[in-house]
Amino acid sequence: MSFVRRLVVGLGGLVFGLAIGLLILVAIMIQFLDYQLVRVDSDSMEPAFERGDLVAIQPVSAENVEDGDVILFRTEVGASVMHRVVGRNEIVTNVQNQEGEIIDRVTEYQFVTQGDANPSPDAERIPGQNVQGKVWFSVPLLGGADTFSLQFFLLLMAGVIILAWISYEGYRFFGRREQKGNASESNGTSTNEQG
Repeated sequence: MSFVRRLVVGLGGLVFGLAIGLLILVAIMIQFLDYQLVRVDSDSMEPAFERGDLVAIQPVSAENVEDGDVILFRTEVGASVMHRVVGRNEIVTNVQNQEGEIIDRVTEYQFVTQGDANPSPDAERIPGQNVQGKVWFSVPLLGGADTFSLQFFLLLMAGVIILAWISYEGYRFFGRREQKGNASESNGTSTNEQG
């Protein structure tokens, strides 16, 4: 096999392996690690996210949310909204015992949010416990797929890629054995004919 062909096959295998790994990683994170796939259904976050984009949300605790992060949160009426954090408030409450000694400190967080396309911040302050996560990455215009069917599709694609890779490697392995076997037989035949 020529050097160029071996290089192409090796790089192809590497890209194939990375694609499999990425698909499996995303599927596992969504299925088991509280990551979410969310479809953008409004224009409030344009130009960062447009209607129809698919956004992956990673879980985050309120103390790790910073100004500039785009978060997914529940409103008081239970709707899920994705807006950018433009302000953060920490409310620290000291818990004292009967003698007046501080025995615990409780920190609560509230966030001021705003859609990138909106002229002013949202009226409602978001309590830290309502934060569902922050944006991990987005895929433009892939939000047309239902999130459940997309998760199923990712797992299915990972399985198809793995099967294709195993089939290819099996073909290469058994094809080499067969070629070596044919080469041995032809060498043996010619030796017997000469002797």
